Amino acid sequence: GMVAAKYRGRVITKAEFAPKREETPDSADEYDGLREANADAGDDELLDWETMRIIVQKDGLALEGMPMCLRRDPSMVAEAVKQNPWAIRCAASEFHGDRMLALGAVQRDGLVLQHLSEELRDDGELCNEAVLQNGLALQFAAEELRADRDIVLSACRRHGFALEFASEDLRRDREVVLAAVARSGRALQFASPDLKKDREVVLSAVHSDGYAMDFASQELRNDFEIVRARDF
Repeated sequence: GMVAAKYRGRVITKAEFAPKREETPDSADEYDGLREANADAGDDELLDWETMRIIVQKDGLALEGMPMCLRRDPSMVAEAVKQNPWAIRCAASEFHGDRMLALGAVQRDGLVLQHLSEELRDDGELCNEAVLQNGLALQFAAEELRADRDIVLSACRRHGFALEFASEDLRRDREVVLAAVARSGRALQFASPDLKKDREVVLSAVHSDGYAMDFASQELRNDFEIVRARDF
């Protein structure tokens, strides 16, 4: 919901955070100078850093509507991301390549990988952490990592449909496909044609999800043992 806080006796909400563009200071130093200059002015529109900090501790995504000087502040960004890993997308772009911040974020929600820098989406350790949290994060990893057998296996063990984002070679890899269909039978649709004819692979898929039969080869769709194994 909307987070509100009292400031100088009145309630402020996220809607008020968006600064008037011409009044936005370009850096934290300028902001500090502006704050000191107005310290005695009684200006209700002057932002209070501690109030903003309390707000992002309750709603990390509130960072999105705050002035750039706050979205560039490492401690403010860290507080926001700690509260909600998706807040990393609201931070200034330099934080999208901050490895330590990103590692903590993807360990809590792997899909945050989509908002990270190209360099971090090509980082094997970080991408592995992302797919361990959510196998579907594989779609946001660099192409080279989608051909990395260990990362793809980790992803498919977490979410069978991650197989869709694996390299063509790995969609022909029996162990990878078995891991995927054991988790989500209908992931069989992303396997290579040869593996759709593989009795063990299809049996495993159909045990997991009877509708996986739709993706088996024609011959196996009429196979008595597989038909019998079908379980809705």
